[in-house]
Amino acid sequence: KQIIQIVAKTMHVKEREILGKGRNMQIALARQICMFLSKNLINLSLSSIGAQIGKRDHSTAIHAYKTIEKKMKNDVELKQIISKIEEKII
Repeated sequence: KQIIQIVAKTMHVKEREILGKGRNMQIALARQICMFLSKNLINLSLSSIGAQIGKRDHSTAIHAYKTIEKKMKNDVELKQIISKIEEKII
């Protein structure tokens, strides 16, 4: 819950949008960041992450995790955003 709140505020989207079905690029990225951080920081199971973030399947959580991991290697700005969010959570 805290991860969703902080990501929503940082990414300028509403919590209900993250939990919803919208596929807007900004919302999808925020949703993927939530899933990535849930796995990384609290080590939730992928099925649990999917269920809590919009009742999604575990495969969606795997895809989100791998996508963010890959994007962070090339996107310095994304890496900074995620670091900023992690600082607020920890």
